[in-house]
Amino acid sequence: IGFDEQQLISAARAEGLEYHAISYVQDEDIKQYIPEIYEVLLGMEDKSGRALMDATMSRIKEIYQSGAYFKTHHYRSENEKRIIYEYPRTVKNLPDGWEVKAIKAYAKKNMINTCVPLAFPASAIKAVITGPKYQKNFYELEMALEVLGYKVSDITILESTSGYR
Repeated sequence: IGFDEQQLISAARAEGLEYHAISYVQDEDIKQYIPEIYEVLLGMEDKSGRALMDATMSRIKEIYQSGAYFKTHHYRSENEKRIIYEYPRTVKNLPDGWEVKAIKAYAKKNMINTCVPLAFPASAIKAVITGPKYQKNFYELEMALEVLGYKVSDITILESTSGYR
């Protein structure tokens, strides 16, 4: 989804939200920490898969304190920006039409994930970019947008030019 960046910036001025450009991490950025992580793993008494994974993830989280700010370099062409909310902070002074909703939890494969839905006005969307597997049925996409309350003439529909791996 392509948002009107000025509306994102305006919403992120609310107390409790931050607006960030994503940093794209190269393999070399992570590889430099492998020897250190390896030494920690070798020194562990509990070498079960779960303990090793927990120790590895713990160190990665220390290095990259919030995954919300990082993405693999494969997605660099997206030039992504995000509104970041740190649960359970109270959000104050959001512009009209914007709302931070209650945290939700859902199961996906073998994990429990959480998200905090952000409602926004229809005018905030300026583009819909379809992925490589989309069947190019733009009529259906336009109809769905209309049913959801969007003014299709204000939205550009594009095919992604991003490289997918």
